[in-house]
Amino acid sequence: METYEARSNHRIGRLLVPEPLTVLTTSKIHCLTVCRLTQECVAFNHQSVTSTCELLDTYLCESETTQLSLQPNWQYYDLINTQLMEEEQLFQQHDICSDFGHCSYLCGMSGMTWDWTAKKIVNDMCSVTFTGKSTSNLRFLLMTKEDFVSGVYYYRIELSATSSRIKRYNTETMSHDGTILTGNFQNFTMSWCSGRITMAIQGQAPFLDWTDPTPLTILGLAFYAPSSSDNHLFFPHNVIDSYFPLNLETGIKLI
Repeated sequence: METYEARSNHRIGRLLVPEPLTVLTTSKIHCLTVCRLTQECVAFNHQSVTSTCELLDTYLCESETTQLSLQPNWQYYDLINTQLMEEEQLFQQHDICSDFGHCSYLCGMSGMTWDWTAKKIVNDMCSVTFTGKSTSNLRFLLMTKEDFVSGVYYYRIELSATSSRIKRYNTETMSHDGTILTGNFQNFTMSWCSGRITMAIQGQAPFLDWTDPTPLTILGLAFYAPSSSDNHLFFPHNVIDSYFPLNLETGIKLI
């Protein structure tokens, strides 16, 4: 059975102002209970002085234009599935949470999409351990430029549920058949030192391992995950500069 909590981190003195489903006079705890039992309810506002409870059928981040309004004594609460608390904790640690109240994993899957994102590799790194989660595919480019520009050359690494491969530009250099992506959070180590391209589940031998006889000089890293709540990528700060879109995060402790 699914269980839920309500979170109001950095939402004190703020509320969401759509037309409420229902207005009650009750405590915050009972407001949460009623919201949980109301099929259309996904969030609520609560006023601490009057004990006013507003049940909502929309939530912050449901659209890119939705914002919280400043209002003394009010607090806005997201209804959070406790099974997704791991994702929830990631969003609590960033300025976008304290500045705008975007503290929920729901803000990572709302009406937005992202495709390839490219970042400059810093600190002369040639390997990285990162966390990924997907039920379908994750893709990576190791590029000769810091961003997508004309004339860029690259190694392309593709992971899926049943196979994985390395390509040099558009030519496949090696592949691996077998289950890699499990749909759970997994730590991977990717390396491109001295032209040797490897990908491994952390602590295991590489399932992809190919050495380029004429290595490319790698200056940029690009990454892709399908935009949905089932796909995530987390990279450490010392590999790429900070970026905060949807399923991607930097500076997070690995699992």
